[in-house]
Amino acid sequence: MRWRVIWIAPHEARVKRAVLCLALLASCRSKRGDPNDLRGVFNSAASVAPTMTASASSARPHGSASGAPSLDAPVAHNRRAIVRGPCLAPSGEASHTDERRARRPSCRRAEILEHRGPDGAPRYACVFPPTGVEKRAPLPLIVFFHGQDESPGKVARETDILDLGGELDLTGDPKHRGFLVLAPQARRIQLRVGFDVGYVSPENDDVRATERFIDELAKRGWIDPRRVYAVGSGKGGEMAALWTMLRPDRVAAFATFGSDASHLKWTCPSEPPPAAVLYRACDAVTSCLDVEQWLAAREQQHAPTLAFRLNAANLTEPSCDLDASSCTKSSGEGNHYRWPKGRDRAVLEFLSRFSLDLP
Repeated sequence: MRWRVIWIAPHEARVKRAVLCLALLASCRSKRGDPNDLRGVFNSAASVAPTMTASASSARPHGSASGAPSLDAPVAHNRRAIVRGPCLAPSGEASHTDERRARRPSCRRAEILEHRGPDGAPRYACVFPPTGVEKRAPLPLIVFFHGQDESPGKVARETDILDLGGELDLTGDPKHRGFLVLAPQARRIQLRVGFDVGYVSPENDDVRATERFIDELAKRGWIDPRRVYAVGSGKGGEMAALWTMLRPDRVAAFATFGSDASHLKWTCPSEPPPAAVLYRACDAVTSCLDVEQWLAAREQQHAPTLAFRLNAANLTEPSCDLDASSCTKSSGEGNHYRWPKGRDRAVLEFLSRFSLDLP
């Protein structure tokens, strides 16, 4: 089954859609519907793929979506064959922890995990389990990587992910709802708190710390190893992509917001892992055009991808905002660090369509 990039185009006035499609691509098929409702995209007769240009991105129809999963269908039918990574060429050098180290995180309603890294510095992670996890069958795991100069508490303060953790079904079994969230804390390196995304290696200390935290939860019997997903914001999104490509045998799919992981070149012969990619039309930290070049590369590799180009109100936008008068530095920076609440359910439902083909 071949997947292509699935693009959610803005459902505005019919005339505006027609003009955009005719001017850029000479033809356009579209479907009425709510732009926030994925059901129309997955169930439509045509999937929509992006065509990237030097200045903007436009939507065009692309073939049949008969292989695309319906949101009403069971979620366990896209089992990915195990790929033994790493699927990235090694590059960069390890960054060392600054003398001034990141403080122990404060995460409400969370258990704080701790261990010592190779340099003796403490590593922390916040674990948010659903009620009664110790008495339940193993659950899916969402690993959330915060952005630069942020903290693991972002997942609780700024997203809807924890609110969905007790009721969203990621397994296809309505009696097995819920999931765990693990939020590792980055180190203070180069005078900033962030993940070492420039060091592409299985020896990356952030990768190893994440693995150790997951191993601890796995020993408790809490984790369904077929359904481990990575989600990240900004540099945390790059970390999610980095870890997924280094460990495609452990991570089923990943999601990013405001992130450009184009420097991570997939080297394995299979298709790159599935990804949900959310980004702003106006972003002064991670350029909209840079993200779309990464999306174009994923399309060429036939990587399963769900993409949302958003405005400041979290609604879909027809193109990147390149107008300096409307996309100022201050508004672009604010857009970059503001998580797109309201899109969490769609992202998690997309990720849940994929699981690893484990016993």
